[in-house]
Amino acid sequence: MRNMQPTPPRWIPVCVLAASLTLNAVLPAAPASAAEEAENRIERDCFWQLTEGRADTIDCDFPVRMTPIELKKVRELTRGVLIDAHCNMVVSIARRLVTEAIDTPDHIFEPPPQPVNCTIETTKRAFPIAFSFRPRVIFKDGRAIEATPGMAAPTRATRVLSWPVRKWVNTSDEIEDAMIRIINAYLKRYRK
Repeated sequence: MRNMQPTPPRWIPVCVLAASLTLNAVLPAAPASAAEEAENRIERDCFWQLTEGRADTIDCDFPVRMTPIELKKVRELTRGVLIDAHCNMVVSIARRLVTEAIDTPDHIFEPPPQPVNCTIETTKRAFPIAFSFRPRVIFKDGRAIEATPGMAAPTRATRVLSWPVRKWVNTSDEIEDAMIRIINAYLKRYRK
């Protein structure tokens, strides 16, 4: 297993981001200078896109790693077969859909599916998988009250790995609670 530094819960925010403000982009061409490279990296950051971006479409990359707690739960669900996973979600959504979801007090937000590519490390080998998130967030009185990431069945993955992970992601109270907390924190900041 890799030596992992403590990080904020990055697996849950991908669900949150996908659920609340989903985004599909083509990576930019190689930058000509270090300054351009830094600028492109900032502009591809999903949180920068949400808070500072002004384009009609919010396009960004969202790298994801599970927290140690999430990894422990997924390892238990897969009976120790899964060792580690890291993913990248390439997200794209019309800014007007996000604005509508934020500005409408009672609303159900269901953006189009967003592609996710992961590398899964098991006890036998590492391999790529792909799936999508099609989140659903219910807003009532201007606040998120229900949320699910809507993870679709992965491709190129065995059922022993895909079924328990998908079930946990789509039904976890921890993920729903985190999605709701983060969405509502963003709404509070957005409305200031």
